[in-house]
Amino acid sequence: MLSSHVLSEVERVADRVAIIRSGRLLMLESLAGLREKARHTVEVRFGSPPPPDAFDAVPGITDVRLDGSVLRCAMQGVVDPLIKALGRYHVVDLNSHEADLEETFLALYGQEEPK
Repeated sequence: MLSSHVLSEVERVADRVAIIRSGRLLMLESLAGLREKARHTVEVRFGSPPPPDAFDAVPGITDVRLDGSVLRCAMQGVVDPLIKALGRYHVVDLNSHEADLEETFLALYGQEEPK
């Protein structure tokens, strides 16, 4: 067992992570399972601008911003629906950044405390 606030250290040595807040166990998860739940930041550049509502119905994406021919969004969960939606348009470039453990922890810790 390791107790640490140095999350990069936890990522290097742990297989499972417990998140405790105010003396309560919020989550006990494998590191792999926690990564599956982590948000990805996605940026896509198209050859020409897609319709403004082209990605409104894609499950799992939030914070959708379409600025001309550039889509920026956050993705959580399976990426297949987004990939299929992107496939309808000419994609010039695609960048995806997985949140690290620290970003995931802060997102979870920032959620309202359970009652």
